[in-house]
Amino acid sequence: MRRAISSAFTLLLLCHCSGEDSPADAGQAADAQVLLDTGVAADAGRADAGPTDAEAEDTGTLADAGPADTGALDSGQADAGEVDAGQVTFALTSAAYAEGGAIPQRHSCNGEDLQPELSWTGAPEGTMSFAIVLIDESIDFTHWVAYDIPAGTNQLPEGASDMGTLPSGTQEARAYCTQFCGPCPRSQHTYKFEIFALDMANVPFGPRGAFGQAEIDRAYAGHILGRATLTATYTP
Repeated sequence: MRRAISSAFTLLLLCHCSGEDSPADAGQAADAQVLLDTGVAADAGRADAGPTDAEAEDTGTLADAGPADTGALDSGQADAGEVDAGQVTFALTSAAYAEGGAIPQRHSCNGEDLQPELSWTGAPEGTMSFAIVLIDESIDFTHWVAYDIPAGTNQLPEGASDMGTLPSGTQEARAYCTQFCGPCPRSQHTYKFEIFALDMANVPFGPRGAFGQAEIDRAYAGHILGRATLTATYTP
């Protein structure tokens, strides 16, 4: 009995000291290594996935910004097109002189004092009448006012006021003169013809005698659809 126990103890001791793992132990070690490697690989994969997600987020942000920028550009182009399409130029010109030019003596008190030819284009939609004034801008003094000019008119021939041939229905205010009175300064002055496009066929004009730009603007306040000017100088 003692011999059997001793043999068994010896055998157990030999197995323990041999340094060789049992098949079961080797299998568990292998499984543990696989799990460890897999875990590391999985963790590494998740670490790599982090920047990838961030890159995807950045890409998404850029993608969102792209259409927004494009939309803004398209919108701006559309607005510019609408501005160009809707732009209307109301202009006043004369065959006698150009904008910024010199008024001929013929149209001053030193000459025949004839009303110059006046033409206009681009009247705003809805215009029912026009009013034309001549102002000495150097002293803010009104020389002449013709108003209730019919909407279908686009020109006043030379001397129309002087000869009483203004369009039917046109009236002239009592300003410096009741008919056209041109430049008559002692030194060089700047003069301005201004035309108003009005929303009524008959707009009463109250100012009389000596008045300037402010009184004219007040007289037509609330009725002006458009205005255009022709400015020049006169030197006696």
